[in-house]
Amino acid sequence: MKKTLFLLFILIFPFFVKADQKEKVNIYFFYGRECPHCHEGLTFFDSIEEEYGKYYNLNIYEVWYDAKNESLMKKIARFKKENKSLAVPYIIIGETSLEGYEEKDNEIILKTIEKEYAKDTRIDILEQVKKSENQKAIFFLLTIIGSVVIIIFISKKNKFQKGK
Repeated sequence: MKKTLFLLFILIFPFFVKADQKEKVNIYFFYGRECPHCHEGLTFFDSIEEEYGKYYNLNIYEVWYDAKNESLMKKIARFKKENKSLAVPYIIIGETSLEGYEEKDNEIILKTIEKEYAKDTRIDILEQVKKSENQKAIFFLLTIIGSVVIIIFISKKNKFQKGK
């Protein structure tokens, strides 16, 4: 009996602990390898990690030498309707995005992290982009299936009419 209760406790306890913890804010940081402003921005994130690291996950993508990462950055920018020049670093925190980095952005970044972490429901841009792409793929697939069904229906109708 004690073993059963112990096993139940071990299996259920993690759910109670997790329920009290808030998920971290996902920050997306797109940068160029030789970009000095990008490195300044990364240095800033390093400097706040001890105090603010419990509030966010920093997802870093190099875009000058990685076409896949560059494509992801462009998809996100299009999704956010930010089809500008796309300067790096391109930093996305929730609904807020910053192009380029200067020391004056530090306060904006900190306040945005705090604001996003305090929200009960957050927007994760990468999840939204993936969901949007999936919806487009499903729509495209359904369009093709619908077209095939219509073509089959019309051809069977024509065969039926010729057979009369």
